[in-house]
Amino acid sequence: MKHILPILLTLILCGFAQAQDRIKVSASYLNTEFQANPVENLEYLKGFSIDADGRIIGGNGWRLGGIFNYQKVYDQKVFKNYFNGHSMVDVFRNVNTYSFGAQLSKTIGPVEPFAAFLIGVKRIHEDQKFHYDVVRKYRFGADLVFHKESYFFIRPFFVEFERGHILADYMCTNNTFVFLDGTTQKYGAGIGFRF
Repeated sequence: MKHILPILLTLILCGFAQAQDRIKVSASYLNTEFQANPVENLEYLKGFSIDADGRIIGGNGWRLGGIFNYQKVYDQKVFKNYFNGHSMVDVFRNVNTYSFGAQLSKTIGPVEPFAAFLIGVKRIHEDQKFHYDVVRKYRFGADLVFHKESYFFIRPFFVEFERGHILADYMCTNNTFVFLDGTTQKYGAGIGFRF
């Protein structure tokens, strides 16, 4: 009985070794402003993104994976034309987004271009009655694997278009409308491991 656990662990590890690329985990930085100088891109860092991608099916270089994504974006515009008692201002907050979806990729030599569609929720603002916004994400990019058996990959770039609802909420307390900012374009790069 005491030998069953080591045998099971060995079988699981052998399965992962034979079917590498079952799970891909990556961490990326996010930005919303493009700067020509890479150092400036890091200075204006807007957030980070963590992906966990499990292969559903694959063959002939194609791979369809189910993906979970967590993002934290700093100073994202969440309201346009918010009345603060004196004037109309834009409101910026740190925003967490949780999303699930599918990612399709194709291996072409060392490059693996991909496209993904995700649906999720993001926390908009703690002080309003609508705490969460449903978002759709469209993502395109590429991963670069050094050799076929490598566990390590680089994501030199990806772009993402996040679309939330553009909501108008009437604020009875000050007789004004508040508009949620509905679209965000992001880009980033990162590193990851595949098992």
